[in-house]
Amino acid sequence: SIYNNCKYSIGSYLISSIQKMIMKFMGKGMILKLYDIFMSNIEYCYTNVIGPDYNSIKELEIEKISFFTTAQKKEICFNIISYNNKLNLNICYKEGIIKDVNKFNNSIKQAYNEIINN
Repeated sequence: SIYNNCKYSIGSYLISSIQKMIMKFMGKGMILKLYDIFMSNIEYCYTNVIGPDYNSIKELEIEKISFFTTAQKKEICFNIISYNNKLNLNICYKEGIIKDVNKFNNSIKQAYNEIINN
């Protein structure tokens, strides 16, 4: 709400100008290298998508909507989509990241059920 009220203010112009100066000073290669360093150290990634309204797609007879992202290195990705008063959760990770997969799955199912039932 604050951003929407101020997005045409001088603040947005200043931030954009600062970003451009940083890009010129550091260069595209350095920015991409810093990005790779930060992204390679992420352990958890959360995505959250609000799906379409059921009434607008009911003729397509869609019963389940989901998506996956690709986990990088040691990252665990939680892909969440809500639609038709339903919540879909898909988890992606590289093999060997989770030591006790059954314990991990059970804890996620328990947390999911607590969220849905409350």
